[in-house]
Amino acid sequence: MKDRQKQQKKTKAKTHIVSLLLLLILAAAAFVFMRPVLFTDTRAIMVDGKRFAFIRAKNMDTEEFNLLLQAKLKERYGKNVEIKEKVELVPSHATKKSISANVDVVIANLCDALSVKGECGAIMVEGERLALLKSTAEADRVLKDVLDKYTPDTVDGSEDALVGVAFTDDVRVEPYYADDESVLSAVQAYELLTQTREEIYEYTVKAGDSFNGIANKFGTTEEEMLKINPDITESNKTLLQIGQKIKVKTQVPVYGISTVMRETQQETIPIPEEKIENLSQYKTYRKVISEGSEGKKLAAYKVYYENGIEVKREPDPENDVIQTEPVPRKVEVGTLEKTADANVSVGNFQYPIHESAYFSSPFGDRNYGSGHHYGIDIAAPAGTPVYASDGGVVVQAGWNSGGYGNWVVIDHQNGFKTVYAHNSAVIAYPGQKVHQGQLLALVGSTGDSTGNHLHFEIRLNNRPRDPLTLLA
Repeated sequence: MKDRQKQQKKTKAKTHIVSLLLLLILAAAAFVFMRPVLFTDTRAIMVDGKRFAFIRAKNMDTEEFNLLLQAKLKERYGKNVEIKEKVELVPSHATKKSISANVDVVIANLCDALSVKGECGAIMVEGERLALLKSTAEADRVLKDVLDKYTPDTVDGSEDALVGVAFTDDVRVEPYYADDESVLSAVQAYELLTQTREEIYEYTVKAGDSFNGIANKFGTTEEEMLKINPDITESNKTLLQIGQKIKVKTQVPVYGISTVMRETQQETIPIPEEKIENLSQYKTYRKVISEGSEGKKLAAYKVYYENGIEVKREPDPENDVIQTEPVPRKVEVGTLEKTADANVSVGNFQYPIHESAYFSSPFGDRNYGSGHHYGIDIAAPAGTPVYASDGGVVVQAGWNSGGYGNWVVIDHQNGFKTVYAHNSAVIAYPGQKVHQGQLLALVGSTGDSTGNHLHFEIRLNNRPRDPLTLLA
């Protein structure tokens, strides 16, 4: 009995061993059979965490794959794009059948499946995005067109007349990615940037201006200008003065533009003076030997505009073009000093201009300009000498911002003062003692003046008197 039980145990043990060997043989056979179709160097394309496809790309990482993908998308759309989904390449295992053999086909299919935003040009104003266009180049063109709209036409047509033009706000173009439906056309963006608002503008009257001309310049009407300028009426609107301030209602762009232009205008060059000394005559002696002649030039100015409106004009002498040089006036002058008391008033007034001249405006009320005239105007060519009407002390000499331009004021120390205004040049200086007939200045047209002349006043105790009643 025991022998039989031992025999049965041996038989079972052999059976288990045989079964185990058989399983090992089958496992080895399965391994040998599956080896050609199971790969461990596969990469899975993941889109937002979901597997899209397997490719055999053992040496490629996510960054390299995305560069390849971006290049294919750029070929398809003709521009750089931004992918909305997250695309990754991760190591994986896959059977041979599940691995896509043609990577180009896989990428083409992936391009079809992805959502993208195209690169466009964003117009930024003060850091805020105002408009999107299909490219930065197109956005730049729109900004140029807007600047051109508010750049004044050149006077002489020269290409270098434009010194500079820019937006007063911080306006710039930056690359941006957006859906196509967010992109505006060039026309839409231009209209957005050229929006206007109504504004009251204070304009300074210049030489040659008229009430109607100013209205036309600002695209308004005379009636509208009369409404906002209560001090101007139908009867006095033709009497505008140089330097006068006028309110104008006009349309200005929401996004301001400043422009600097170089403009030229025809001007005369004053006659210079060449003195010939006469040693036998007093300094009050003066004799013109030859008149000379004015020169001509194209005078250059830098003109500053805001939104197409001139706000400032500055001489730019470096760019003046001399057309005709002036010929000096030759004048014989005395050199001898008078006695010490020659600076004292002699009690009568001589004409301040000795050359040929005429009275262009009398003392008193007049029906144009400022209304009341406190002196007389003596018209004479630019550069004509101006002499002291009587002896005294110079108390003012130089520029006067109240409209007199270059002026000289003499205190005759007897209650009388004389005023010489609108000169092109001042020769006297404050504190100087001058005698009757001494040279003070040269005739010009500075300050509130419309032509070359001397404005001459006589004041008694600071009250204006008619000079024609006092001149000898």
